[in-house]
Amino acid sequence: MRRLIVATVAALLLLGPVAPASAKSYRFSRIDVDIMVRPDGTMRFHEQCTFDFDGSFSFAWIDIARGGAPEDPAQDPRSLGYTVRNASVSEDGTVFTQVAPSSETRSNTFWFAEGAEGWRIQWHYRALDEQRTFDVSYDVAGHIVAYDDVAELFWRFVGDDRGAPTDDFVARVHLPDGAAPGQVRAWGRGPLEGEVEVVSPREIMWRAPRLGHDENVVGRVAFPASLVPGAVEGSGARLPSILRDEQRLADEANAARARAVAEHRRAARGDRIVRGVPVALRCLRQGARRRGSWQVSARSAA
Repeated sequence: MRRLIVATVAALLLLGPVAPASAKSYRFSRIDVDIMVRPDGTMRFHEQCTFDFDGSFSFAWIDIARGGAPEDPAQDPRSLGYTVRNASVSEDGTVFTQVAPSSETRSNTFWFAEGAEGWRIQWHYRALDEQRTFDVSYDVAGHIVAYDDVAELFWRFVGDDRGAPTDDFVARVHLPDGAAPGQVRAWGRGPLEGEVEVVSPREIMWRAPRLGHDENVVGRVAFPASLVPGAVEGSGARLPSILRDEQRLADEANAARARAVAEHRRAARGDRIVRGVPVALRCLRQGARRRGSWQVSARSAA
């Protein structure tokens, strides 16, 4: 089982076009992750990735890692036996042709394969100094667990090894009908500028205005187990342990944030003497970026 960092979830998404020449570069203008939860517990993913290419590029991929985060004691092993299937790739209405995993490099083709560490979706195109948007879809079955009190979705929406920054990130989870106001709760982890919102009993949204190349976004949702009668069966009450776990993470993040603020205030006092305040304040913002539990923003829909 592949180990994931930052005490998270089920899968690691790695997105990256190949740039053999050092002069080439790329960034993500936007990544949208849309997840439709079905009553059988399957999650249908639709990811829209907008690349800004500087140079010539010919293929990209998404890796979905097998297993979860064993360093997270709250992760239920029953949620880690998921499978990935039904992959597809398109661009602006053009559906890419699936081919066998090989050295195939024709544009508008893709392949999907399972390996020892997980699953890869790789697609081919021709891009030169331009912006391109690709749509990648797939199903994940066997991750959501339904307990006696709630069902839980606990997923890393985007991984920390994309190789390039992201200007705007949005993830949405759509639940089946049937939840009443106040029955859906959500949390997020990622950069401090991020936020999570329960838009309605059917929709939860996470957003980060920018992500560094090594920053990720994790989402967690607790919702009525009756919405997913076909999900993996759990036992006992789950919500109390979720609340304890998320409170612990929030406390740790707040403590780290307070230490960072105190440290950079001390640096700012010294910096005034040598160079002035603005440099120290800029360091404060940069130094605090990677510590973020979004529990403060999480709420139930009312």
